[in-house]
Amino acid sequence: MPISQAAPGIVGPFAGLDVPWLLRMRAESRRNHPFLIWAPFEGPARGWSYSEFHQRVGQLSAGLVKRGVKPGEYVLIHLDNCIEAMLAWFACVELGAIAVTTNTRSAAAEMEYFAGHCGAVAAITQPAYAELISANCRSLRWIAVISHDAGGTPAQSAPRSDSFEQLFADSTDRPRRVTDPFAPCSVQYTSGTTSRPKAVLWTRQRIVGRQGQRRA
Repeated sequence: MPISQAAPGIVGPFAGLDVPWLLRMRAESRRNHPFLIWAPFEGPARGWSYSEFHQRVGQLSAGLVKRGVKPGEYVLIHLDNCIEAMLAWFACVELGAIAVTTNTRSAAAEMEYFAGHCGAVAAITQPAYAELISANCRSLRWIAVISHDAGGTPAQSAPRSDSFEQLFADSTDRPRRVTDPFAPCSVQYTSGTTSRPKAVLWTRQRIVGRQGQRRA
């Protein structure tokens, strides 16, 4: 069955909706309610309301468009747990790019395979992995590096790359797309224990259904 068609007879509360819709709806209905609290091992905890997070996602998605990322293109997100990983994922989905979240324990050969297999055009990573990405993902147009390693002070400086903060633009320029619940949303690679890792493609409706159920 083509993924552009819903299974007949199945109706859910999120049918016909997608991730950007869900975040926008929450930002409007629960504007000042806490959405995310990040407490790294080093440094103070920080929280974001639904409205603040939605605004920041809009700034990043607008910035990605200005950097030439187009709908349907793949962006590597090679980060440990941090707020930037969340922002990058939501921003990619909003503009229609496909977020490729990779395991930070992956070896050089694995990263080379992931980037080449999906045809990633850009990567967002952190100082600890910047050299790995730069040396093994050579087809990327650019690499953006956050300022820390999951809240900690970087042990090494990043190679020549862009600053993650430089990606942000005016949120009024955030891309506006028609709601498409069956559009590709993100990719995760399997462990590849018996063969080459398989790329698992998630659609927007599969993601929004899971997120909506968790927050119901």
